[in-house]
Amino acid sequence: MFFRIKPSGERRYLQIVENVRDGAKTRQSVLCTLGRIDELEADGKLDVLLRSGTRLCATAMLLSSLRDGTLEAASTKRIGGPLVFARLWEESGCRKVIEDVVGGRGFAFSVERAIFATVLHRLLVSGSDRACERWLAAYRIEGAEGLELHHLYRAMMWLGEGLADQSGATRAPRRTKDVIEERLFERRRSLFSDLSVVLFDTTSLFFYGAGGASLGRHGKSKDHRPDLKQVIVGVVLDAEGRAICSETWPGNATDVKALLPVVDRLRRRFGVARMCMVADRGMISAETIAELEARNIEYILGVRERSDKEVREIVLADSNTLEACRAFVSRTEQMNPTGVVDVQLYGDAAGGARSTAGKSDYEIIRGFFRTETFRVTHNVRNTNPLVRDRVNAVNAMLCNSQGIRRLSIDPRCRRLIRDLERVSWKADHHGNLSAQLDKSDPELTHTSDALGYLIEREFGLHPEVGFRADFIG
Repeated sequence: MFFRIKPSGERRYLQIVENVRDGAKTRQSVLCTLGRIDELEADGKLDVLLRSGTRLCATAMLLSSLRDGTLEAASTKRIGGPLVFARLWEESGCRKVIEDVVGGRGFAFSVERAIFATVLHRLLVSGSDRACERWLAAYRIEGAEGLELHHLYRAMMWLGEGLADQSGATRAPRRTKDVIEERLFERRRSLFSDLSVVLFDTTSLFFYGAGGASLGRHGKSKDHRPDLKQVIVGVVLDAEGRAICSETWPGNATDVKALLPVVDRLRRRFGVARMCMVADRGMISAETIAELEARNIEYILGVRERSDKEVREIVLADSNTLEACRAFVSRTEQMNPTGVVDVQLYGDAAGGARSTAGKSDYEIIRGFFRTETFRVTHNVRNTNPLVRDRVNAVNAMLCNSQGIRRLSIDPRCRRLIRDLERVSWKADHHGNLSAQLDKSDPELTHTSDALGYLIEREFGLHPEVGFRADFIG
């Protein structure tokens, strides 16, 4: 049954009707006509009728009381956040792994529920364990009803308990949380769980008060608070952004010494044989790079931007090989006025052909730099690669099909940038593109050709299958 408004001329009548089946069809049957709507609204009879009917329907009474402001709430609990993150907590295996690690320890409360409550608190609002205790009163979390502040403290202490087995420790002792991280990784690993890319970074967290007897130290503060003690926190992520492990070190630890202990832990405790480590320029040092290569680990490390003195693009108009050598010497003397200059020579194989003067361009270069000040390495092939292959190799370094960029161009190399923007393939009179570059502009193609010879010689035209960690800038 339902209400229906029946128009009749200028008047409208309120009726109670029901649907009645008549064979294969349904029709509406009028049970009662209550009267004209304008009269029912004017004397309030419709409100009285509906209100009297709500006494027989609890849901309608509840909504009516809420609308009138007469509904008194006994208590309210928020359930959205706990329901969503509890599902993720279960699917990631965190609940089961923590319960397994706790094992038969005689705790009088659920350690796993206490850890979940503190994690949820930090995700939704963040704050201390003391703030978490007050926050819990407003949420309904299954199994966390009886948790008190000292339970949260004891759960955090359990995560930080030292282990008897300290093999694979980094710059801090191995603790319970390390076992949890390793078991979570083991739970989701497969036969092909080598980490093609591992992202690692650190930050510093300062704190007030006199705590942190073992970790709190004065160090280089990224928060610009060198007056306060701090701890260093490092996080390792896989290529999909999932956390693998975390590390906490004394506040005076330096980034440059943080990378190798993490690499060793990933190999020993996580059983990862092959990985490519990605880290920022704070991790870079000659010792670190040497150790990574000794361990046969691929890496991508950020580099510090070169200074004005180190980045130069030398382009000479209407010149010759000998004048180019002299210009090169005049520039490099400012960079390294006393030591030996290593010169890496790349170029067109045609430069090895003898000219009418009797010497090839490369013979002139080798003769010019045959001094104790310069050490020249000749990186020129006997034959040039196909132009299309060379161009494709440069384009792949700039951005390949996977969106990976392995080549950066310094903004000060204006002629090279102009070449890369303007050089195009040569077209015939029908507009069809050929496999040769358009060299109609005598100022174009020279610097981009030179870059192509370098890329082809150092990185090849057919890169190996898989991910390579090489990067040039």
